[in-house]
Amino acid sequence: MVATTPPIARGGDRSPELGGMEPVRQTLVTSDGVRLAANWYPGREAPVKSLIAMPALAAPQRYLKHPARWLQERGWGVLTFDYRGIGGSEPKARHGAGVRLLDWATKDMTAAIDWVRREVRPRFLAGLGHSIGGQILPFCPAQWHFDALVHVSVQSGDIRFWQGRDKVLLAIVYYLYPAVARAFGYLPGRRLGLGTSIPGDVFLQWCRWGREGVYTDESGPSPSCVSASRTTGVTPRGRPSCTCIGSSPTRPSNTDTSGRPTTAWPTSGISDSSSRSAARPCGKR
Repeated sequence: MVATTPPIARGGDRSPELGGMEPVRQTLVTSDGVRLAANWYPGREAPVKSLIAMPALAAPQRYLKHPARWLQERGWGVLTFDYRGIGGSEPKARHGAGVRLLDWATKDMTAAIDWVRREVRPRFLAGLGHSIGGQILPFCPAQWHFDALVHVSVQSGDIRFWQGRDKVLLAIVYYLYPAVARAFGYLPGRRLGLGTSIPGDVFLQWCRWGREGVYTDESGPSPSCVSASRTTGVTPRGRPSCTCIGSSPTRPSNTDTSGRPTTAWPTSGISDSSSRSAARPCGKR
């Protein structure tokens, strides 16, 4: 049955007209007690179909406002959120000190998935991964609750696969900006023309991944979260379809330079081999 009224009626009055439904501010609480800023766009068919948008590295959730509204107007319920240390989830002090990319994947993404499954309980749950949001999703233990995925610009950040001006810009970011991040304890992204500031450890980890071409942490190329995502006990909801929309370089972001997988998803489910969108199956091995 298709819902005729928006679910989760909180946060003030809304127009009954489809285009008049405003996003509702929410607070997601992670497993370690961190509070994340989020917005829920209550589409009319949210109990039937909902989507979670996982943003890029220096992109607060406000960047996803227009795609979220577009989907909402077509009946989808959409949840956007800010990772810890970013945008509305940025603490007043310390600029997200001690935050890692793996915290975003294992804790923040999991909190978003849990919230939608608990509060909305949609029959069909989709995920939209933008850039780093798609690259680190394989580390999320709750990833198997998605029925379908759309990845936008989830190409590899490996500098060896970039050319020309883009490679020069990446070299500046990977080799010079880390000194700025270490000096301040965070990357002052707003001063550098980025969407928002980035926690220092998050930025340093991202640069290391881009320079080395393999997603690692200090313990080596096989973070414990990869094993956890394979053995978490979550029952997959089948094999989700995965549509990838991106640009070169397009080597799958979860492989090393020899093509060996370095994360939990199979290679074919992460990135297309051309700049055109393509649907590929992905799921547990």
